Amino acid sequence: AWQANIANKNCLIVCQDLQEAVIYGEFNNWKQLLIEFEQALFNPLVVDLKKGNLSSVDLLPCNGRLYQIKRKQLFKFWQPARSFKNLS
Repeated sequence: AWQANIANKNCLIVCQDLQEAVIYGEFNNWKQLLIEFEQALFNPLVVDLKKGNLSSVDLLPCNGRLYQIKRKQLFKFWQPARSFKNLS
């Protein structure tokens, strides 16, 4: 599986469909693609973080910012979990 290929390596994953939806101002399409991306990629990455297979995940959403999540941050139980489905 793809997880075995990225363990302990730096990896860049680009979702061209998300980028095109932003460029063309297709918010509803972008939101649906983001939900699918979350389920197909982000959720398995979180599982790998929890298991210790990955030390961190960096997200560069092309807005000039870098978002990083580390394994220890997954255990902040006082912060509610959020999903892309809740975007409005």
